[in-house]
Parts: sequence; structure tokens; C-alpha cells
Amino acid sequence: MDERSHVVNEENFTLKAENVSKSFGKKQVLSSCSIEIKSGKITGILGPNGCGKTTFMKIALGLLLKDSGSFSCGSSAYIPTDFSFGIVETPIFCKYISGYDNLKILCDFFRDDDKRIYEISEELGLSKEELSKKVSAYSLGMKQKLALIMALCSPRPILILDEPTNGLDVVACEKFNRLLKEKAAKENTSVLISSHNMDEIQKVCDNIYFLTNGKFTADRETLKKIRLLSYRLVFKNEKACSDAAKILPNAEHEPGNDYLTVNLSFAEDITDVIGAVWKYGLTEAKKAEKNFSELYSYHLSHTAEGGGKNEI
Repeated sequence: MDERSHVVNEENFTLKAENVSKSFGKKQVLSSCSIEIKSGKITGILGPNGCGKTTFMKIALGLLLKDSGSFSCGSSAYIPTDFSFGIVETPIFCKYISGYDNLKILCDFFRDDDKRIYEISEELGLSKEELSKKVSAYSLGMKQKLALIMALCSPRPILILDEPTNGLDVVACEKFNRLLKEKAAKENTSVLISSHNMDEIQKVCDNIYFLTNGKFTADRETLKKIRLLSYRLVFKNEKACSDAAKILPNAEHEPGNDYLTVNLSFAEDITDVIGAVWKYGLTEAKKAEKNFSELYSYHLSHTAEGGGKNEI
């Protein structure tokens, strides 16, 4: 297919994977995986290290053969080399030429205007001076920025990124996430990213899938029913806290403490909870961060209780 300019493309480039499986020897890594990455949207895959995220992405990019299953792109047969661009694992560059020349080669390959290089580089905090240096002199963070600039410059309708913000500082992460959302919306790009960072995925993605035991077991609609948001509510004394806990169905309170924890789904609002317990002498309400292992364990138990009904 002809490469696109960086304008909105009305064609549907939704990427669908159906029943994709992959084994390495006797180890089944992916088992009948199905997922939909919609045009103009960012889809996220969550899962711990070793769950098969990278394997699935390599298959989607044509870097690894699947055992079974199929891919389609809109109404067309999916040919990875025509439709997709991706970054998985450690990016590889021509290290004895400059960062700019690496990006220029990519733009020339895509027959694309290279004017965006400096614009995007400046946004991500890679200066003209740094772009003029040989990549061999780059730090890990600079190399990661260079890879992400390549991804944002790509005119391909499907973009696949494996843990793209690894090695980036907080400011660069926020800027990249904003640029990625803009690219998906303005260019109608189908974006798939992976991470084990729940907070980041939640902020940037339109849809989220868990990869559990080789299968995609829940999307964002399922996550709305799972109580992933945790808040600590502090009261004037232990009795007030105990009384408040009695009217909150999802509260966790240990006798003797003047605080409780309440767990909410994405569809629930903490302000409603505060309104309900204010009269008991609430003094503080603070979001309690849960790490991914806790969230993932919660999801696994939720899936088990549902008898596997959440499989996509």
C-alpha cells in the first residue's frame, strides 16, 4: 500500500486478531487470543513480565510466526509490512550516524516529509544538538526517545509499541502520551501498547485488555465492574469510623483504627461516598495507590469467580 501523509484517513484500519495461539516447545504462551484494536483509538495490554505481551506483538508485526489463528485489517487481509510499524524490546539503530540521520532514513523510506522530526524531538526533550550526535553516544533514555520519535513519525495506519515509556522521565512520559493520543485521533491510527503500569495505561488508553494465562480475559467494560480504585477515609475517632463502615458495602475496617479503605470501580464516584459518610466526622479522603500485582491478583480472582466468562 502507498504510505500516508499525516492527515486523517477515513478508511477503517481496525486490526482484529482471532484465536491466535503460540507455543515454544511444550510451553503454551498464547492460547486462542482474540482482540480488536480500533482505528483512531489506543488499546492497551496489561500483564506481568512473561505473560506473552511481547510474543503477541511480535506476531502482530510479522516478526514471529503464529501456530494458528488469523489477523484482519478492516476489510483487507492483514500484511504487517504494509500496514504496521512497531517497537518491541530494545530498539536497534545505526549507531555510527547521528540520531537525526536515523530518523531521516526512516522518513525517506516512508517517502515522508522530514519536517516533523525537529518538532516532535523538541516536544520529547531531544534537542537539535543531541540529534546531531552519533547514537553510540546516547544514553538509554535518549535512545528510547529516538525510538518513540520514529514511532510518532511513522505514517503506517497501525502502531504497535511494547512498554514504550520504559526509561523515560515523568515529563517525557506525559508528553509522549499526549502526542500518541493526538496521533491516534488526528491520523486515525490503530495503536496497541503494552505495559505493567496500570496508572499509565488507564490514562492513555481507550480500551484495556488483561493478558492472563495466555488469553485476553477482560476488556475495559469488564474492568468497570472490578473494584480497582482504593481510597482511605479518615474519621475523627474509631467509633465514627466503625459507624461509617457499616453503611459502606465495600469498606474494609479493622477495629481500633480511625480509618477505613473503600474500593470503587471505574463507574463509581468517590464524591458520592464522601457525601454518604460526611456526617460521621470524616476528616480526610485520600486515594490509596495499589500496585499492579495487587490489581492483577484481584483480577485473577474475579475471573476465576466468573468461571472464565470474561474471556474476549
